[in-house]
This record gives sequence, C-alpha cells and structure tokens, in this order.
Amino acid sequence: MKINELAERQNELVNILVRLLEGYAWDIANFHMADLKRINIGCIQFWLDSKEDSVKEIFEAIAFARQLRKDMYDPEQGAWLSLDVDLNKLTDEVNFTFNWDNKSTLWDAHPDDIEYVVDMEEYPRPWALIPDWHPVRGKYTEQSWNEFLATR
Repeated sequence: MKINELAERQNELVNILVRLLEGYAWDIANFHMADLKRINIGCIQFWLDSKEDSVKEIFEAIAFARQLRKDMYDPEQGAWLSLDVDLNKLTDEVNFTFNWDNKSTLWDAHPDDIEYVVDMEEYPRPWALIPDWHPVRGKYTEQSWNEFLATR
C-alpha cells in the first residue's frame, strides 16, 4: 500500500472513530483492535477528566480496521496483529501504532494456537520475521514453511 493511500485510509478510520464517539464527552480516546483470520476483538475507550468509559457499538471500526489490515498485508513483512489509534481532542493529535510481533493484551484469554497458525497461513511472512513465540514455528520447520510459501 502506498504511503498516501495508507494516510487516506487512516484518516477514514479516524473519521469513523470520531463519528462513533459523537454524543460522548471525551478529551482522549483509544481504539484497540486485535485481529486474526477467524476471530477479532476491539474496543474504544475514552477519558474525560480522568474518568473512563467505552463505546459499545464499534462493529464499523473493527470491520474497517480488518480491511485495512488485509490491504496493508505485504508478503515481505506479513500483517500486523493488533492496532492502536490514540485520539487527543485537546492537542488535535492522532497516533497509529501497528503491532507486528507481540500477542495483543486485549484478549481476555489468548486464542488457541491454531488461530495464530491459520492467520499466519493467510498472511504469511518470511521465517526470519515470525516471532519466536508464534505457534507456526511449532507446526513448520523453516524448510517446510518455505515450501508452503512456494505453493502460494
């Protein structure tokens, strides 16, 4: 995905988040979303005067972020595992953080290993870029992973 296209898509996601936050009083908000091929989880939390609350209906933001993940996929680096978007109304700043290598802290209970394997098979990356904790390293050897990639 080209830089200007990524910036445009990020702006679209920010617009969705701001729209979902309409009707709520907030100064700072965070959208956190973790995605694997077959399962995902997300939340929008916001704060006003140190009081925390959350937005309940966020399907649109999750669906958009899932598509963004798919569109950002690059065979040379894979796909990110989770995303944080921080919005600060006081400073008018937005910050995107893409997590490519760590399990998300958002999961109440981490998904079964098979979910991580299915996701990595859908969005593969070179063996050297697969984190040591990732269950795909238990299912494949480097050679069998490279053979799998060659069949795609």
